[in-house]
Amino acid sequence: MGKVVITEHGRVTYRGELPKAFSNSNMNCTGLDKATPEFLLKRGIYPLEVIKPEPLATQKIDGYVDELVKNVNVQTFLVREKTQVDLDAEIASKYRQKIEAEKDRVAIASLIEKKELPTDFKI
Repeated sequence: MGKVVITEHGRVTYRGELPKAFSNSNMNCTGLDKATPEFLLKRGIYPLEVIKPEPLATQKIDGYVDELVKNVNVQTFLVREKTQVDLDAEIASKYRQKIEAEKDRVAIASLIEKKELPTDFKI
């Protein structure tokens, strides 16, 4: 069946590949991978459809909503405009990555100099 959601008391408690067995307060079942769609639906197991838009450079994914539509759980990701805090965090992350890359380059050069790595070593 692929990806599913398993619900308990109207709330999603599991999201992922259909397990062969599952146990919660509503059920204790094995052989779910061989079950009919009707059997699964009666136990609150619904196919999962994901709608994930590609955000523009000025946007970011900001959570999702689940909605049951014709016995399919539709997970729709939400997009919002980036705030100044988001933009500042991206810049800081890029600087951290550059600093880590430079530390790695220096460490590798030192190991090559000590002959602990071959001179043609590449990351």
